[in-house]
Amino acid sequence: MTHAASDGLALHAGTRSDARSEFSLRALSGVLAAGACYYLATRIAWVLCFPDSKVSLFFPPHAVLISILLLVPTRHWWAFTLAAACSHYFATQQAHWPPLYALHCEVFDAVQNVITSGQCSTAALAGSTEQEQFHAVAHTEMRRRNVA
Repeated sequence: MTHAASDGLALHAGTRSDARSEFSLRALSGVLAAGACYYLATRIAWVLCFPDSKVSLFFPPHAVLISILLLVPTRHWWAFTLAAACSHYFATQQAHWPPLYALHCEVFDAVQNVITSGQCSTAALAGSTEQEQFHAVAHTEMRRRNVA
């Protein structure tokens, strides 16, 4: 069993000491599944491209990733974003895109998707009664960590 002191993420195979701070095999399988969904959505988007163009009127992969990011804890966003970027880069290399152009697209898309997800989750949280519940749970958990 390993523990990461910096951000609380560790890879465990079967132990469940603190479910909130570990990056479990279940989370890893979710990341891999998200990467596969992003890859398939990318292939679908390219079918929707205009003839002789890389421009698609609809780009489902962004909707897939933003939906996933809204459903998973923010502390795991980096893993899902990395899986999406890797799967998209893999797809671009199969389509013979220039590597530097593809990397540029990955960085831009990753930043854009994380910012969009952050704005969506903040907008959904603001003005709801869940906002007070979220702060109460976070405050209780912080007190519990300080006591231990």
